Amino acid sequence: MFSTCVYADTPIKISLNGAVIENQEYLPFIDENNRILISIRWVADEMNYTVDWNEGDQIATIKGGTDLVKLQRNSSEILKNNVTLKMDTVPVLKNSRLFIPLRYLSQCFGFEVKWNKKTNTV
Repeated sequence: MFSTCVYADTPIKISLNGAVIENQEYLPFIDENNRILISIRWVADEMNYTVDWNEGDQIATIKGGTDLVKLQRNSSEILKNNVTLKMDTVPVLKNSRLFIPLRYLSQCFGFEVKWNKKTNTV
């Protein structure tokens, strides 16, 4: 059984280069594996990355700089520059948006991630 210190009255906030998610469609959440999932579209837009969505295969391809990352809905594998990595959770669709594990996206693109417990902000 997993527990978390995040409560309904203190939503998770994501700040990327000073921009905080404010759109309700993009709000992050904690999944059943105790991982923070974030909207792939919001991150891509903020970082000026491109995202292609293959509806038939349910695969998102993110291009940022020289890196190419692919994730498939409900799959625990992530492909970075043709190298397959294993995740301990999966991307999911919520509100017609693909939400992906923040931890793995961060690793793939070399983001520095910090947690501010006082403000409940990543």
